[in-house]
Amino acid sequence: MPKLKTSIKIAVGMFVFFQWTYAMSQVKDTIPPVIDLNTEDTIFHEVNLMYSPVRASVKDNVSDSSQLSLTRFSNVNPFAIGIYSDRYLAIDSAGNQSTKIRWVIVGDTTPPTITSDPLIVKVQLFSKIDLTKYLILRDNYSSPDLLKDSLKVFFSDVNFNQVGNYAIEYITNDQSGNFSNECLQLVVVTRYISVEDMEEKSVSISPNPTTYSFKVAGISNSSGTISLFSSNGEQILSQQISSTMNTVNTRHLKPGIYQLVIKTNNGLQTRKVIIQ
Repeated sequence: MPKLKTSIKIAVGMFVFFQWTYAMSQVKDTIPPVIDLNTEDTIFHEVNLMYSPVRASVKDNVSDSSQLSLTRFSNVNPFAIGIYSDRYLAIDSAGNQSTKIRWVIVGDTTPPTITSDPLIVKVQLFSKIDLTKYLILRDNYSSPDLLKDSLKVFFSDVNFNQVGNYAIEYITNDQSGNFSNECLQLVVVTRYISVEDMEEKSVSISPNPTTYSFKVAGISNSSGTISLFSSNGEQILSQQISSTMNTVNTRHLKPGIYQLVIKTNNGLQTRKVIIQ
């Protein structure tokens, strides 16, 4: 370490009694600056969302903020699942350097969704049809083909060899292991278009759109059920048909488009209901 030599003379009048020479050390900064990530060292980020890193900060024992530099080097790709990093480099006025890393895990926690379009599929007796072609599979990361590969039927009573009303329930998962909603698909196996199918045109919903309730009128058979399904196939409510005029309470429902299913001895009928 460099030393600065200083001499002190003790004198009285014209006589110098002694001279004292001592060495005074020159101060030097060897302490690196300190980086604060202002986050945990490892953070999670949802895939397919824009990534805006939390800004790091730096302090030093000698240099003030105007004498400090802080640079970020990042390889984070928010559109691909993986482990990435934000690497920070800080330099003070004496040239001391420090680094710190924030690890960024880009992952997927959003479940996929399945809907059946239409909710009720009408097929001919003895037909051989792939009912999954009516399914719409969506996810924020996995492709529909990958979702279809993971598609499972956990309930089905469909019999293509017998006229009747049936149901299938599906579920799938994405490549991150997130499971979808349970999707209900109703299947009507029929020989031909019946008179009852034509009569369903007389069923009316009013008011539609609605907020608090609506009435279902024109049901030709007073025995059966009225059910309401969300856009992803989840059953929201179900009630017995009481007469040719039935009231459905929607006060507790969120705004959206719902599928109304009327099931009687004549078969299944559907209507779209808009809740405001």
